[in-house]
Amino acid sequence: MLVAGVSSMILINKRRVVEIFPATVSLGALSNLEGDVEDKSSELNNVLLAFWAPFLLLHLGGPDTITSYSQEDNELWLRHLLGLFVQFCVAFYIFLRSWKGKLLNILAIPIFVAGLIKYSERTCVLRSASSTHIRDSMLPRPDPGPNYAKFMDEFVLKKREGYNVSIRLGAEISKMISRSHPAAINNSIPDAANLHDAYYFFNTFKRLFADLILSFQDRRYSQSFFQNTSWEEAFKVIEIELGFMYDVLYTKAIVIYSRCGFLLRFISLSFTVSACIAFSLFVKHQYSVIDVIITFLLLVGGIILEIYAIIVLLSSDWTMLWLSQHKNPLADLIYLSISYKSRSASDIKACRQLCAHRGDQVLGEMDCFAKFGWSIEAEFDESILLWHIATDLCYYTDLNKNSISVKNTKCEACKLLSDYMLYLLVMCPFMLPDGIGQIRFQDSCAEARVFFQDKKPITNRIQASEKLLQVSTEILPSEVKGDRSKSVLFDACRLANSLQSLEREEQWQCEKKWGMISLVWVEMLCHAANQCRWNHHATQLRRGGELLTHVWLLMGHFGITEHFKISQGYARAELVVS
Repeated sequence: MLVAGVSSMILINKRRVVEIFPATVSLGALSNLEGDVEDKSSELNNVLLAFWAPFLLLHLGGPDTITSYSQEDNELWLRHLLGLFVQFCVAFYIFLRSWKGKLLNILAIPIFVAGLIKYSERTCVLRSASSTHIRDSMLPRPDPGPNYAKFMDEFVLKKREGYNVSIRLGAEISKMISRSHPAAINNSIPDAANLHDAYYFFNTFKRLFADLILSFQDRRYSQSFFQNTSWEEAFKVIEIELGFMYDVLYTKAIVIYSRCGFLLRFISLSFTVSACIAFSLFVKHQYSVIDVIITFLLLVGGIILEIYAIIVLLSSDWTMLWLSQHKNPLADLIYLSISYKSRSASDIKACRQLCAHRGDQVLGEMDCFAKFGWSIEAEFDESILLWHIATDLCYYTDLNKNSISVKNTKCEACKLLSDYMLYLLVMCPFMLPDGIGQIRFQDSCAEARVFFQDKKPITNRIQASEKLLQVSTEILPSEVKGDRSKSVLFDACRLANSLQSLEREEQWQCEKKWGMISLVWVEMLCHAANQCRWNHHATQLRRGGELLTHVWLLMGHFGITEHFKISQGYARAELVVS
């Protein structure tokens, strides 16, 4: 019966079920098993049950690297708080019922303390990472601005005294943000400079993940830094910065990377190790082999989790950042494109215009909007499908003509961005503006299957591309088929033929054509990144992150975002008395 009760508890711990009901059932099973015994020989078993009970709290506290599996878990922190209260009360009830004053009863106390620390940490972190509390923690201090009432009192007083009073605006007073570097950086730590840069920007730009605004001073320094660094360094800083954000949202970083956290970690580990040593030296000979094995599994399991947490802690970016502060022993294309844009983001209006572009700016600058504008003015999901199919058709056609090399940088960048945007459309549609992209995708696939069924066997994509481009699109597909089917297959063929005609009719070089296509894709990517809600970006961090999130944060650093709302500093008004 003892083995059956503890087996259910171990199963629950193994599956990481943290809801109130299963955990309470486990504790209830221990309580029932304890109540089934009456003879004196079972007294030791009751004491052992009381020693096992607090391990549920210890293991449900979870590892430091996982507190929530989604943002919804953070929002349910009150449920976890209730679970902590209920489970502690039941475990404490079992402990009191079994109190016999024996050594094993006393050894259960440090396990209770360790379990309460672990589970309380988890509940505290869930609360801190909830959207309400994380937003409140990032709100700036209330700013009343210059004392208007006092200024006007002085203005009225001088006017009543008979003076001619006017107002002169003085120089702008700005609270400029200074970058707080340590006196010396320990360059023996890998990526020390990048860690400092990322942490500095993280403390400012984490407000984007709470849908808060940034000031123009924030933008000024960020633009200066990112416009004067290489794309490799820029994306490295972004990667570390998103890593910090992930830790805040989904791990115990808020608690453990502090003096209090280190103290709690020391207490938890030392109490568990002490209980394990004391049990092995003074108590284990009183119990059966199977009960001793189960007890050691619980003890050693808790110790291993603590040691693993310490190893992770010592190897994290947070620790490397701390060490670096002490003297103790596709991307280039995206970056460069977002950096031509950021220089024109001179004010809020310009930022909004840049955020709204989704390929039309590139086409306008290259005098191609009249020819291709129809493909950009369509719904965004339709534009993605049109340009994806057209990019594929142009890619394999040019590859067959030896017009391009497989290693051509711009061509490969187009292909990668095209495939990635289609992946978002099909697999992560919630990250794109609302639309019927999945319907268009499946209808286009269905029309492609019908088309190729009537053709001779096609062995490769080059042949498939040639067959599609041979279809005349002189009459618009919608005029022939109507709009019941949402397929864009032959509209994309029309777009591809137009792109290919640039070389024949406009005497464009193949390289220039692919340069334009690549810039259109970058604009589409930036538009999608800006339109995606902050909570969707945060959710994807838990799933490994997305290129779209990196681009979104990079755009924020360059000032290409609508979150910069504070465009003016303080202007000091002075009274001119004559």
